[in-house]
Amino acid sequence: MHCWILTACVVLVASLLTGCDAERTERSSNVLSGHVAVGGRPAKDVTVIVRGPDDKESSSLTDTTGFYRIENVPTGKLTFLVSTFTPPPPPIVKGNAAVPPPGATIIPARFARPGNDLQFNHTGGNQTYDININ
Repeated sequence: MHCWILTACVVLVASLLTGCDAERTERSSNVLSGHVAVGGRPAKDVTVIVRGPDDKESSSLTDTTGFYRIENVPTGKLTFLVSTFTPPPPPIVKGNAAVPPPGATIIPARFARPGNDLQFNHTGGNQTYDININ
């Protein structure tokens, strides 16, 4: 009798753990990747923020080829914010003009704000969305 109960408990725990792994695998299989280009050139060190239908955000930094990859992306209509980090100017710069570091990609400010028309409908799985800014 005790063996039967022990076996039933082991099967139940194994089933629950397998279900959790399946859910985790399904969620992490929703990957969105692509390239960001500005004026036809790869956008290096650019932050790509994805906002899902539930308003939760995920982000990625582009590499030297403009490539980004974001895992666990929700399905549905996604909106994007794209921006670069420009450090504050040194105190000796007049007029508080922020000067980007040499070689930095310049992204127009409107792409860092909601309503910039960068949208993609993610249907699940691995999908690609390339962002081309002119």
